[in-house]
Amino acid sequence: MNLFNKNNKPLFSTYSEFVEQYLDALYKTAFCLTGGQSESEDLVQNLVIKLQPRFKELQNFKKPLIWLNKVLYCMFIDSRNHIKRFPTKILTDINLDDEGTNYFDTLVGVDESPQSIVEKAELAVQLHHALNQLSDDDRSLIVLYEVEGFSINDLHEITNMPKGTIKSKLKQARIQLRNIMKIETNVEDVSWHI
Repeated sequence: MNLFNKNNKPLFSTYSEFVEQYLDALYKTAFCLTGGQSESEDLVQNLVIKLQPRFKELQNFKKPLIWLNKVLYCMFIDSRNHIKRFPTKILTDINLDDEGTNYFDTLVGVDESPQSIVEKAELAVQLHHALNQLSDDDRSLIVLYEVEGFSINDLHEITNMPKGTIKSKLKQARIQLRNIMKIETNVEDVSWHI
């Protein structure tokens, strides 16, 4: 995406205009990485605050979404490492999506039957639960590759992992996710999506 007009002047005069176009994609990635609404909102908010002083530099990137996701991914890994170093005791596990107002509910098509809508919603919950059982690295790669549609080259830029390692980890993560889904859904063939 070119961020400059024909006169080589920036398309966005303010940082908020620039960031606004990427917020949905960043939030979606953050939600899939963290598995929770408040964590993902915090992650995106911290990213936006952190990058505001670098607005002029951001305008020079040819693929700002890849770079923004790289920073988001690094911030996610940093937060997970911080949690591992300084663990806190969680008193209760509150699922904010109990009322069915989660991200996966928005994936339902308009022309579908009520039964298929319910089945997809149940499957989305099971898939979300299965993703949360993967390690942070595996979940990150699956989300960035399968959900967000980033290429292996993009993942290499975002994660700084060798391309061969990314391919290997993706394969292992898919197998692990497939096995979890088999247990969760009691269905032998779950290769429809994974």
